[in-house]
Amino acid sequence: MISHGKADKSGLIETLEEIHELVLNRAAQTVVQLAENAVLYWIRVVDGNDTILPRFSADGYVPAAFHFGMESRADNRLDAHAPCGGEADFLEQFGQRLDALGSEIEEYRAQSGYRSSADKCDWLMVEVNRFSRYLGSCCLEAETLAAAQNSDMQEQGGPPGPEGSAARLLHCVRRQLFIWEPLLNDVIVSWDQNSLKDFDHAVKLLAHPIALSDAEREALVVQPGYPLRPMGRPRLKVTVFEPALRPLRTKSMYSVRHGQLSARIQETENLPANLAGELREDMRHFTAMIRSNRFMLANTASFWDTHRVGLPLIRGRPNSHPFLHDPMDFFKKAVLFHNRTYTVAGGGVDRIYLQVKQLERLYKFQPTGGSRVLRHQIQACQQGWDENRWETFTEALLGLAERIRAEHAQPAP
Repeated sequence: MISHGKADKSGLIETLEEIHELVLNRAAQTVVQLAENAVLYWIRVVDGNDTILPRFSADGYVPAAFHFGMESRADNRLDAHAPCGGEADFLEQFGQRLDALGSEIEEYRAQSGYRSSADKCDWLMVEVNRFSRYLGSCCLEAETLAAAQNSDMQEQGGPPGPEGSAARLLHCVRRQLFIWEPLLNDVIVSWDQNSLKDFDHAVKLLAHPIALSDAEREALVVQPGYPLRPMGRPRLKVTVFEPALRPLRTKSMYSVRHGQLSARIQETENLPANLAGELREDMRHFTAMIRSNRFMLANTASFWDTHRVGLPLIRGRPNSHPFLHDPMDFFKKAVLFHNRTYTVAGGGVDRIYLQVKQLERLYKFQPTGGSRVLRHQIQACQQGWDENRWETFTEALLGLAERIRAEHAQPAP
């Protein structure tokens, strides 16, 4: 809920001026371009046309991150994992899941030759996505337990709390989230982009820490400022890089945009205090990135529909899709999932989820294919699956089946 209290505009302007001074003193091509893009983004936020992207902070508490939107009811989960209980129970369950994922990765990497079939890339993507969903669900559970016990939000680098406490469990689960989620996200997003080379590289990076000890994994916790997936939103491609500080070659619009943002903040009479605080925190993250010359940016993932030299696709342009080939069969299956005749225990949920992902890919190859409503239903299916919500997923799946059946209905003879 956004507070409508009085915003501290002076602090916001002060932070913005600090960025302005840093950018002018740096005068490097890439830094100035990134600063201009950041200012344009903050203008959209002040105008109410965008929201602040959640970023990993030193205390580990990111309320707008995706895991806060996960299903909390155990009876409505697609992955009905056992309760976390305590730190020991969670680590045992987490270790078993991590070992299983490691085995899937080893099997994938043992395959020789071109690994683009559904039995290879596609199913590994689903397994990685399931692991990410499980980790997010555990994080929500730990946050809820800590809040119920009025535990202070522990700093990630500070004391983890007494043995058996909710604060200790929360510290442990957060640590795992901020080690593994960036690696998991890279694998899933590279599959969404349809880049086999990027997918292979991301899988290799994910495989490395599985073989490490817990102490060695501590060094892999992401730095503060790392962008996270927003609650209720699709995944984003995260890029971490340290640009070469080349001299500014062309005239920049940065100073003009900076002046526009400063004026917009001053002119906005009812800037909510919460929004001003989030905006200032985001500016501070950007300030730290300029000082360290290490930028962590998130953007909508692109899609590759054409082979490039040395850059093969995971999957070429498909000719058809089973949902479109036999809409009535898909509709019957969707009804059976919706009324719980087909259950999670009976299997098949992950396979039909993968088919939804393949349908999305088909329409990415065909920019004019699929109506806006159809694409919206596909996104709703994916979000329901990612949030671990049985009812949301099956409701969206039935809606997708009804829409496909209607759009592909044969005219009466």
